[in-house]
Amino acid sequence: MKIVILEDDPWIAELLRQVLSSLAPNAELSQFSHVGPAVNHIKANGLDLLLSDLNLPDASGLEAISAAHRKNPNCPRILITSSIDRATVMAARQAGITDFIAKPFTVEKLLTRLSGLIHQDGAAIAATLDGMDNIHTFLQQRLGQTLFVPWSRPEDQQAVLALSSDCTQQELVRLARLQPALLAGLIRQANSDNRAENDFDCLSAEQAIGQLGLASSIELAVRLARTGPVLFDARLREKADHLMQQQTSLAKALTRLAHHQSVDAGPVRSAVSLCRLGEMATLCAIQNFLNYGQQLEDSELDALLQRFAPEFGNRIKINLKLPFLIRELIGALFKLPQSSLRKDRVIMRIAALETGLDDDPIQLSQLRQWVGLPVT
Repeated sequence: MKIVILEDDPWIAELLRQVLSSLAPNAELSQFSHVGPAVNHIKANGLDLLLSDLNLPDASGLEAISAAHRKNPNCPRILITSSIDRATVMAARQAGITDFIAKPFTVEKLLTRLSGLIHQDGAAIAATLDGMDNIHTFLQQRLGQTLFVPWSRPEDQQAVLALSSDCTQQELVRLARLQPALLAGLIRQANSDNRAENDFDCLSAEQAIGQLGLASSIELAVRLARTGPVLFDARLREKADHLMQQQTSLAKALTRLAHHQSVDAGPVRSAVSLCRLGEMATLCAIQNFLNYGQQLEDSELDALLQRFAPEFGNRIKINLKLPFLIRELIGALFKLPQSSLRKDRVIMRIAALETGLDDDPIQLSQLRQWVGLPVT
């Protein structure tokens, strides 16, 4: 396998070389800091994978992308850049880009992204790009790939990035409850660390931080904030903000109901914070579609969420290995199993009906009566 690295930052170039060497020890690695020598090498020797920075000392990395595209149309051509604005995306697509890696990045992120490219079929990449003009096709393809939950509020992401060693557990819990990506990451790590020992299911931010320790939890939170995707499109951010406002209303109702019914508030609060994973993952995939220079009509957004969010949600809950109880409680927000009227499930459904997530006045009256609440 022939791999070309085009990067003028010595630290980044060495990091790329080390990661690729670990993933493909038998690959032929060629490293350049200028576009001219890289293009000459590509024309003379061919290649199977190109990783190129955008801004090089002598020219744009897109010239190398174009040369690689002409030499081997089926090879992955990855642009490494900190600027993913619309103009850059359009120029990159015209040059023949197949994907982006955004700066800054970590070793973990590089390993995840590049491991899938080492043995990736170039024809499959081309097929994916051919389907990018159709948002439905694009989202359907995304279901078979790694899904991501974006940070819904940039200010929360910046707050996590600014965390210091004197951050309190209370502040970290508050941020985790606001951000599904952070809460899911903490719970998954806590359960992963303890699974082999006692099959312990961590069900809340408080439990996760207690399991991991505050220092390790802060380190994990900062790493998730640094590498997590964000929503750039104003319409997607507005939709995410609306979903998070619904989440806040649900959380207030459930805190009150859990206290009244003597139900453990930790799991139900977690379920509320994570109940929109499908919608958030779908918004993230749509942002990726837009990053490739595609267009989205305003009228399409709600229909796309309704069509794809349930499938995205199921996939990402499984991938994140969310505890079954949390997944069960999330389900109760939308449909209450009649065979098992547990109090925790019932108050989830009551909160959903009280806050307008669903509309069924008859069921709301019946459930309030069942738990001993006044019927309005």
